[in-house]
Amino acid sequence: TSLFDKKGVDGYFELNPVNFYRTKPFSWKSEILPTLLELGYHPGDFRCVWYLEHPGDYNAKDEVAGRIRRFSCDDADDFIEAKIKVEPVQDADLETEKKAIKHGFTKSWLNYIGYEDNLPVSISNLFIKNDFGYLAWGYTLKEHRRKGHHKLHLLARCRDAFASGCNVAF
Repeated sequence: TSLFDKKGVDGYFELNPVNFYRTKPFSWKSEILPTLLELGYHPGDFRCVWYLEHPGDYNAKDEVAGRIRRFSCDDADDFIEAKIKVEPVQDADLETEKKAIKHGFTKSWLNYIGYEDNLPVSISNLFIKNDFGYLAWGYTLKEHRRKGHHKLHLLARCRDAFASGCNVAF
């Protein structure tokens, strides 16, 4: 905030639940929100953030396994090939896109592709930090929407977040 002040720049912060609380040692006491309020910031628009505090019972295991594939660091090349079918890029940008995707593959990021008739049609990501799982985003090709892909991506990512030791997924 002092850099904003120094440069005379107006700005805003987007905070996600992982930013609210300490994780080492874990505490539900929010520290950043009171600090920002004391500095004169005020809440503006909010995105809807859903969270789950425990894994629950996911009965869609077989359904997810048949249609959603998780890609880890070792699967980067396979993921890139499938991702480009869901989110095409211009040929001129293809090598840049491939490098960016490979650079972003870490043990903290898991990537998912949803399939329909063996064709990649949806995509999502999960970022794991300490005991938090952040369901980063998701996208389904327009002609394959309203067929349950997003639900299956949510189930797969929540299952993997809790299997990795997360206490909360959002």
